[in-house]
Amino acid sequence: EDKEDKEDKEGDARKSSVKEDANDEYSLAAKAKAKAHPRVSLTAAAPATPFEEAENATVRARLKHERAYLVTKRRQTVASFDATLRAKRREKAELEYELKLAEMKQLTLNRELIMLKKFEQKENELDGRLEESIQAHVNLCNDIERREEDLDAKMTERDGVTAKRDKVIASFDNLVAADDEHRAILFKYFLKKVRRVKPRASDAGSDSEEEDDDDSEYDSEEDEEEFLPEGCEEELYESVLELRERRLDEHYVIKDLDKEIDAMKKELEGVKKKEKAANTVVEKLEVDLENYRLEKQRRLYNDVDVTVMLRSRQLEYLHEGKLPTTLDNGLVFSRETRNSLRRRIDELIEDKASLREKQAQLRKDFVAMQNTKEEYERRNARLDARATEVQMFKYGSLIDLEKLEVAMIPKKPVEALKAKLRDTEQANAAEMRQWVQALSDAMDEMHQKTAANTECLEQVADLTRRHRDLERELVSTKKTAFVDPEAAKKRETAERDHLVAVVNEQAREIEKLRNEIGFLSVKGNPHTVRF
Repeated sequence: EDKEDKEDKEGDARKSSVKEDANDEYSLAAKAKAKAHPRVSLTAAAPATPFEEAENATVRARLKHERAYLVTKRRQTVASFDATLRAKRREKAELEYELKLAEMKQLTLNRELIMLKKFEQKENELDGRLEESIQAHVNLCNDIERREEDLDAKMTERDGVTAKRDKVIASFDNLVAADDEHRAILFKYFLKKVRRVKPRASDAGSDSEEEDDDDSEYDSEEDEEEFLPEGCEEELYESVLELRERRLDEHYVIKDLDKEIDAMKKELEGVKKKEKAANTVVEKLEVDLENYRLEKQRRLYNDVDVTVMLRSRQLEYLHEGKLPTTLDNGLVFSRETRNSLRRRIDELIEDKASLREKQAQLRKDFVAMQNTKEEYERRNARLDARATEVQMFKYGSLIDLEKLEVAMIPKKPVEALKAKLRDTEQANAAEMRQWVQALSDAMDEMHQKTAANTECLEQVADLTRRHRDLERELVSTKKTAFVDPEAAKKRETAERDHLVAVVNEQAREIEKLRNEIGFLSVKGNPHTVRF
């Protein structure tokens, strides 16, 4: 404001100097004009004729007009200059204000940039570690999916081989009758585990062979010599041995598949453990990165000083009636916050008044409860005196009522009570299982009835569609052929009524089953225990 007053004074000084220069210029112009009209100056001493006086008046009027025009133009020029100067001065002040704000903002942004550069290296490191961990976790998940698919395929293959083996076993039942006298010995030969030999993998062209690795499956009894049972047909015996070979083929295939499946399961478990560890690492890195970013935001908000422009009328922090040299101990807040604090003062005053009223009411209640307490204490004292008097009159001494109450409890064996409780719980559990089974059966029956009802409804829908199609065909062909509409309509009505009756009957059965299920659900509630 002082600067603006100084600039206004300088503008007034310039304005007065401009006016003096204009007056000087006007006087010089008048002198020059007088020199340019010597006739007027030479005849000024002689008496002027009327024509000269008229001419002089015209000249004076013209000069006054010119002077008035020049004065007006000078004033307008000065006013326009002053207005332009004030506008430029205001524009300069605004530009200086904006420039200062931009400088302060640039300073703040520069400080934030410096701090962000400090955090950038570690944040990039955490991001890189997180991306690597996520990629490793994704690879492990894909590996698990692939291994699970391979395991499912291998299990499906094993199920197929098991089905073939079951078919071979079933073929034995078809081959040997159940009442055959040689069935037992033939079945023993059929189930006998025979050691098989296979060529060495390292020397496929040689005739050397090796036994199966799993010798623990064979007992000494199974090494006994086989022979054709007496009275048994040789063809049947050979067929049984052939079936045994087929069964052993499937058996060894299943055993190899089991080994492969066990190995695949172990590998899958190992990969799952790695996936779990990788997932833990990813979660930990995500938490660390999130905490680091929160720390970065906190540092940006708290450690970077932000400059705020304030006007002198916005400052109410005075020391001895003057602004202090520093505002370090000052507090900056918005007008809305100040208004909310003022409203909060009024709210606190109202809360204080309500609390005082509540305190007064509590004091009254306390006094009333104290009086009631004293009254009960006097009553208890009278009852104690009465009880003592009765005991002395009846027993001659004071009796411990707690011991007397314990002595009056019947001494039943605790073990008997526990046994009874255990039997009751077992009975309740058995009854609960029965009700659960009955509920399951009722649910199955309801599902069956519902499916049958659905089929009936679908049949009704199909018959309805067929009825509409037949009606359309009847309308289209009634001119070419004669059909008894009454008989056809009666048949369709009878068939539809029959289906509707069936549907209604099934609906009643379903409703009945639902009621029974509801009854069983309530009666079989596990929270309801009867003793």
